Amino acid sequence: MFRRCVLLVAMAACGHAAPARPTVPVATPPLMRPVTAPSILTAHDVLAAVTTRYLPGLRRCYEQQIRRARVRGRLTLAFTIDERGQVTEASARGLTPKLGVCIERKMIAWKFAAPAAEASFRIPVRLDAL
Repeated sequence: MFRRCVLLVAMAACGHAAPARPTVPVATPPLMRPVTAPSILTAHDVLAAVTTRYLPGLRRCYEQQIRRARVRGRLTLAFTIDERGQVTEASARGLTPKLGVCIERKMIAWKFAAPAAEASFRIPVRLDAL
């Protein structure tokens, strides 16, 4: 094997071309895109997002309302999340209409992880606990 290497080097130095080796075409794989499964948006995920990210907005609406009148009790938040993760329908029912409108405006701005299909959720909230 050593002699063959020396011979090739000597031929290249003399201006002779080295014997051509047959080349085997290498097939390049097509560009692979990672396959991502549609995310599953669970009630736990939604509740965690509402309590960690969006609760301060609900609290602001509540504090504005209690300046006008004492408000206590249960409120039901109902909303639908589309395939892009945006709230498309929002409803806050159970107490004063002004409080419901304020909370509904906040809910329309909420963003979640995009679910595989449109999903609806209902969350009861005790306002004296905010």
